Amino acid sequence: MNTEIIYTDFNVTKMKDILIGNYFLWSGNLYQKTSAVTLTTDVVYNASRVKAGTFHSFFDEEPVVPVKVKIEVSQGGGG
Repeated sequence: MNTEIIYTDFNVTKMKDILIGNYFLWSGNLYQKTSAVTLTTDVVYNASRVKAGTFHSFFDEEPVVPVKVKIEVSQGGGG
């Protein structure tokens, strides 16, 4: 399996302008925007940190950098 992050847009945008399912960089980490999830009574999580697989909460006005992620899966040949 290969993963490629294509940095096509270095423009900073606001979290509210990222579509659900799209990826973005924040503080050097890759995140994916998710539907709002409430795991506790006080916090609503709206993004998942890709490498750690953990949920995080972002304000709508938080500045983030949108990126495109390309994932290819192919069957390897066994020899």
